[in-house]
Amino acid sequence: MSTIKFKYVELLAYLMYNNIESWCSMGKIKDNIAVNLVFFLKERNMTQKELAEKLDVARSSVTNWIKNNNLPDIDVLQQICEILNITLADLLGIDLNDSYTEIEKKIIMQYRNKPELQEAVRVLLDIKNK
Repeated sequence: MSTIKFKYVELLAYLMYNNIESWCSMGKIKDNIAVNLVFFLKERNMTQKELAEKLDVARSSVTNWIKNNNLPDIDVLQQICEILNITLADLLGIDLNDSYTEIEKKIIMQYRNKPELQEAVRVLLDIKNK
């Protein structure tokens, strides 16, 4: 079994063990991937076209993931994570430690969704752009 498939099975086992039914809806998964893909592409200063080239897929595939039209295959998810240097849990928007309160999770999602909020937080915390 490949490493990513093992990690995927671990992740599903975690979700089942912790009875995270609301997270497991297909719509929620697609939403999280779309939001987090946009966020991490921006953080890495990478375009959809550049990601598509690295994945050897059509740019329209990446666009469809971001527009929430469909999901990448599990093997492609692994490649995305490797290219963006993130974990599968990061891409799916899951904190396996689940140490955040509901309000903190909402703040994080809003931060990822709104570039103007990202800039405001950076200014407030005196964080210099990369």
